[in-house]
Amino acid sequence: MAPAARVLVTGAGGFVGSHVVTALASVGYGVVRIGRTDHGGSDFAKDIGPCTTWDDALDGVNFVVHAAGIAHATNRQAGDYHRVNAAGTRRLAEEAARAGVERLVFLSSIGVHGGSSAEPVSEISPLVLDSPYVSSKLDAEIALAAVADSTNLETVVLRPSLVYGPSAPGSMARLASLLDRRVPLPFRSVTNRRSFLYVENLVDLIAMCLTHPSASGRTFVVSDAEALSTRELIEALCEIRGDSPRLFPAPVWALRLGAAAIGRAADAERLLGSMDVNIGRVEAELGWKPPHRTQHGLEQSYRLSLADPVGE
Repeated sequence: MAPAARVLVTGAGGFVGSHVVTALASVGYGVVRIGRTDHGGSDFAKDIGPCTTWDDALDGVNFVVHAAGIAHATNRQAGDYHRVNAAGTRRLAEEAARAGVERLVFLSSIGVHGGSSAEPVSEISPLVLDSPYVSSKLDAEIALAAVADSTNLETVVLRPSLVYGPSAPGSMARLASLLDRRVPLPFRSVTNRRSFLYVENLVDLIAMCLTHPSASGRTFVVSDAEALSTRELIEALCEIRGDSPRLFPAPVWALRLGAAAIGRAADAERLLGSMDVNIGRVEAELGWKPPHRTQHGLEQSYRLSLADPVGE
């Protein structure tokens, strides 16, 4: 029997990375786990940047899933994003190419197309580089393309929409916290359309992209199959929790104005604006469809978060 293919997963201790590790190991891959420290099950600790040494971790590795990086944070400088997300990604790709790695799958962000869009978003939608974070993600994509053009390394870029799942950090967790406190929310009149991405759907696509011949050199936007308004999302979460939504109407323009006045315009746009993702390319080119519907993902997220309230 041939030895199992080996996959290096960066960000293995994070929310997405930990799910990737579990899924790939369950189907027989040998997984090399890269984390911020060598605790918590990581095989190697790496401070990702332009000078990171990867020889030890890449030994015998066939594929790389690069899920690590600096996300939105108020205490970061623009240079930090570039050092880790852009220059660090280039360094990893160059080292992977030298080590004979076949393919690298990179998790970018739907944010390179902005925080909202009146039209459905696809891979050819305009780029909106409105923060150091999204600029660094696009710089990383450009760096990967350059490395792939000059080496034998194949690359795949995924631009996920907001990822949710059990104990996920971020916007979904903050919304769940408000529902826990039974805070009345002014979203009854909101009719936006936003796409979300259940973590198990993302992991399923990542696994496919490791070996699918048509994935090489391609960029895909990724989301669940259906989009929801903020009102529909709250109603779905409340139904799962056995609760009734506490919603009242308010003019969307007034909510935007109020949020801008207190410096929370970007947060408000994530609740009020639309970001409907068109996954037609990945469906047509790879034959991939999200295996789980959003309702199932929300149900699993809530039930498993109750079983493991601390999470990763």
